[in-house]
Amino acid sequence: MPAFILGHKNKSAELFSGAEARLLWQLVQNMLRQNRQIRSLMEQIKSEAMRDTLTGLYNRRYFDHRAEEEIIRADRGKHALAFMLCDLDNFKSLNEAKGRQFGDEILKAVAADMKTVDPGIRFDLPLGGR
Repeated sequence: MPAFILGHKNKSAELFSGAEARLLWQLVQNMLRQNRQIRSLMEQIKSEAMRDTLTGLYNRRYFDHRAEEEIIRADRGKHALAFMLCDLDNFKSLNEAKGRQFGDEILKAVAADMKTVDPGIRFDLPLGGR
C-alpha cells in the first residue's frame, strides 16, 4: 500500500501510511464509485425526461426542444423543414370506455407499428438524424 501525502495551501503536508493510508484509499475508492453511480443516474434521468416511459418514443418535451433547434438550422441553411404529426382518432373515448390499461396497450402497439412501418423512417432518432 502506497503512502499518501496530503497538503493544503494553508496547512503543512501530512504523511499517511499503513492503516491510515488504507482507510484513505478506501475513502477515495468509495468516492469514485459514488461519482460513477451519480453520473449513471443522471444519464438515466436525462433519458427518462426525454422519452415516454410507456412507448419508449421521444416525448413532447424532446420534440419542443429539438423542433426549435431544427427550425433555426433550417432557417440558417435556407432549406425546407417538415414535421409529421399523428393523431389517434377517438382515443380518449376508447381509453375511457375500455380503461387506461387497455389504452396503454393500444399506445404500445401503435408505437411498435410506427417503428416497423418503413425502415427508412426512424421515430426513435433525434430530429435531423438517420
